[in-house]
Amino acid sequence: MKRKSGWTWTMVAVAFLSVSVVAAEPPRTALPAYWIATMTVTNPEAFAKEFMPVVTKVFAGHGGKYLARGGRVMSLEGTPARRVVILEFPSVEAAQAAYASPVYKDARKIGDRYATFESIVVVEALAPAAHP
Repeated sequence: MKRKSGWTWTMVAVAFLSVSVVAAEPPRTALPAYWIATMTVTNPEAFAKEFMPVVTKVFAGHGGKYLARGGRVMSLEGTPARRVVILEFPSVEAAQAAYASPVYKDARKIGDRYATFESIVVVEALAPAAHP
């Protein structure tokens, strides 16, 4: 019987260890993400009538839920935004997909007529602590 070389056994061991390491990693679940937009609305009535219904459907279609929208804004430091909108999405990727969607791009053309968007950022939530 022919003996296997050390090279063959090394490759088998590396393959086994690689599979073991990959199999031992828990699957990564998506963390929620928060879309934070600041803007100045110049025509609130038209903004609410023409922009909001369309964009609300876009966000909902990507799992977005409003957490704050158009309420009182208080600045503790810096210049306060006139209007702040905060949405929660299932993941950063879901928020990016909403932003990149053709329907959102069309809606933004409407929104841009009635508001100046200063910033839109998406921030991923913290992972739940492994140990309390």
